Amino acid sequence: MKTRKPFQRLLALPLLPLLLIGNGPRPSSFSPSFYGEVFSSGKLLAQIGKTEESNAQYGTVTVHYTVDKEGHTDDILTRVFFVKEEGGSPMPDVTGEGEELVKNQGDLVPPSVLEVVHDVSARTVKVHCHKEFGKPAKLWLESSKNEEAFAIVTLHFQQKLVRHEETLVQEDGKPLRLEIELETTEGDIPFGAEPTGLKVEYTDAFVSAIERKLKARATAALGGDGKNGNPIETGTVVIPPNLTHLLLGTQKNQAERWLQEAFDSLTFLNSFQDSVTYSLPHWGARAEIKILRGAQLLTQKDIEEMFCESFMVFRFTYTVKEMVFSVEKPLILKDMSLGSIETGELSEHTF
Repeated sequence: MKTRKPFQRLLALPLLPLLLIGNGPRPSSFSPSFYGEVFSSGKLLAQIGKTEESNAQYGTVTVHYTVDKEGHTDDILTRVFFVKEEGGSPMPDVTGEGEELVKNQGDLVPPSVLEVVHDVSARTVKVHCHKEFGKPAKLWLESSKNEEAFAIVTLHFQQKLVRHEETLVQEDGKPLRLEIELETTEGDIPFGAEPTGLKVEYTDAFVSAIERKLKARATAALGGDGKNGNPIETGTVVIPPNLTHLLLGTQKNQAERWLQEAFDSLTFLNSFQDSVTYSLPHWGARAEIKILRGAQLLTQKDIEEMFCESFMVFRFTYTVKEMVFSVEKPLILKDMSLGSIETGELSEHTF
């Protein structure tokens, strides 16, 4: 698996979705990426609550403040600035007024990003986050009458996952691998997670198709249709042999081997086997077991039907920050012609 840094251009990859192409994380309960921390002077004390879900895209934080008697004023001003340089002191340079103050601090944050609603009577400031932002912002609360009465709320945005793409990489002689690329929003706090817990299994549709085709081809090859093999003819009645099928390699979890073992088309096909117990009624207790491999049984049409872009063979799951993603992928058997395959003789065991 590999991940990529935010804002790199995505490769043009022919993939299927989770289960829609380019799909984002599955909807879940509100998970805040926007939050703040407070630095208060002794005369204006501020507290910030948890981020709450609201009409704003990324939620709302509420700052409650109190002013002591000595610093009391009904005229509390609020401003929001982007930090000019990261890594500085939590105590900003507050010299100057108006445009000069803005110059010292950095750009004012537009309300389209952080909307500040100040309720003077309730002594609360609500900050609604409408859009992600890439560097810290500072909410500055100050008394217009007492420069020692102030508080600073540093506001952060943690990068959010907005897009993921998965590519199944298939190279003969090497294990299969799923490359996962993540794209995040901007934010001053890194997303900080990579895909983990990758698992793979065969899809229900593939298991059903491969088992049905193996049984049908084995039955036809061993005379179960009454036309081939060694049926007993009594007058005009054709008695086919008794066939019992034991399918090997078709269990869903068998797909895990291809993340560990070298992959090639012939080995893959021959991992699916039908161990057929074969007997004729007149044999009595005598029976034979014939092990028929996928490359011996499957026709070129079978290959084309199951191993094409529109037929999902594998189902992958993985986790990113407790979010579970699932994607189904086809398998293309390249340059696969059954006419060129050395299948060898059938394995037989007689009892």
